[in-house]
Amino acid sequence: MTRRILQRCELRSHPAFGGVNSVAIVSLIFLLVGCTDTGQGPLDPIVRPPFLQKLTLSPDSVNVDALTPSGGQYTITSTITVRATDPEGAGDIKSVSYSILLKNSVIQTGALSSQSAGSDSVRVFTAQFSFGLDRSGTGSYQVEVSAVDNAGSKSNILTTRLLVAKKNTPPQLSGAGIRPVATADSVKLTTSIAVFDSNGYQSISSVTIRPNNTTDPAPRLMYDDGAPEHGDRAAGDGIFSAVLTVKPTGAVEGIECEFRAKDNTGAESDPLRKGITNRAPAINSLDVPSTIERPVSGLAYYTFKLTASDPDGKSDIDSVYFRNQSSSTPSNFLMYDDGNLSTNGDLIAGDGIYSRIVVIDQTASTGAKSFLFRVVDFGGARADSVKVITIQ
Repeated sequence: MTRRILQRCELRSHPAFGGVNSVAIVSLIFLLVGCTDTGQGPLDPIVRPPFLQKLTLSPDSVNVDALTPSGGQYTITSTITVRATDPEGAGDIKSVSYSILLKNSVIQTGALSSQSAGSDSVRVFTAQFSFGLDRSGTGSYQVEVSAVDNAGSKSNILTTRLLVAKKNTPPQLSGAGIRPVATADSVKLTTSIAVFDSNGYQSISSVTIRPNNTTDPAPRLMYDDGAPEHGDRAAGDGIFSAVLTVKPTGAVEGIECEFRAKDNTGAESDPLRKGITNRAPAINSLDVPSTIERPVSGLAYYTFKLTASDPDGKSDIDSVYFRNQSSSTPSNFLMYDDGNLSTNGDLIAGDGIYSRIVVIDQTASTGAKSFLFRVVDFGGARADSVKVITIQ
């Protein structure tokens, strides 16, 4: 490091010059006679820290819907690359480090390693990082990179953004509940609905109920605040409630409540309509093999499919499952409408077709088996269908 040395310089008179103040003589005396080192050390040291440039992330954006979660957690992975120089040579760079922040909170730190050695004037440093999050943890993450040299001098700080996003889907409704109490000329309805949003509970902006076939069918807000006057049992549990008094335009049984939810992006759920008298779901079709070949060795895979509907809306369907009634210990096997083709065999989420991949091995018992397929709604109503499958 370049240093300036503080010196004490004295101008002394010399008899040979008779005290004449000649500029040339004075200058010569100053240079040759008048300077001594005081030993006071460096004055205003010139600091020459490392310098960073060309910070990149690969990738710089991640969509969690393209990842496979494990235990509800998504693993985000990216690689940092930065170029570093130092006035004293690249070998003077002691370390290059990174920090990852979300909303000004540090969630991870680490070191970058050099991809070159020797006396290169410019070195490339890289690091791969990974961290886990759930769907509510998406957002814009800040990545900061800095360096330190052997003297402890700190470099400039470079920052960039890592965008972790997800596909926004409209809120989903389920489990509508209506409890009517009739009075002289009106009906008091205590209602509830469960709401789920892909961006988390905090993204739900409004939930409404519209009492159709009444004299005032205007939508009313529903609440998840735990307030008794709203009929809500617990705040923040995702179940919204409302108590309303309405006058039917015809028979009380004709009142139908229409539920809707909207998120902060403006996406609106499919409406869920629920009558005071619950209407049962239906099995529209079964796509199930009549015969299954038991493998000699290994495994055989078959996909069972069932198409279901509900007059109160598909969101009113609570579960779809089947069981082998011929088994000594029948068990229920859930069927799915989640679009997970590799795991459940379902092609399109939310299309009303429920699927399940069935695995058969050589230990399966042969013969004609009676399989019960069942659809159950949130009101407890159900629809059944029996299919005989021969295993041979």
